[in-house]
Amino acid sequence: MDDLARLLVRDVETTRLARAQSQIEALLYAAQLALARGDGGGLRGIAWEAGRIARDLGGGEAAAAIVAHAGQVCELCEKTNAPDTPATRQTPGCRCHPWRRGLRR
Repeated sequence: MDDLARLLVRDVETTRLARAQSQIEALLYAAQLALARGDGGGLRGIAWEAGRIARDLGGGEAAAAIVAHAGQVCELCEKTNAPDTPATRQTPGCRCHPWRRGLRR
């Protein structure tokens, strides 16, 4: 019975990580489209969502790669020259930057 419980916990964790990975990949694609359109508001929303996913994942080795990928989404969102989006300063309401400070590459 204990083995079954451990397998179920591992399966739930694997499903959670797979879902987060697919969401981050979709956000990366959306960020590229928003960047091409010059949609600063959209980029801020995408960066916020990537930060939320990374915060929800928490720590752990398995989540580290997904969190780093979320950081890439935020970096892409910061590279815009759209007048609606400041490129380097933290915007009020943007919650992705605090968790990025701790990322190491």
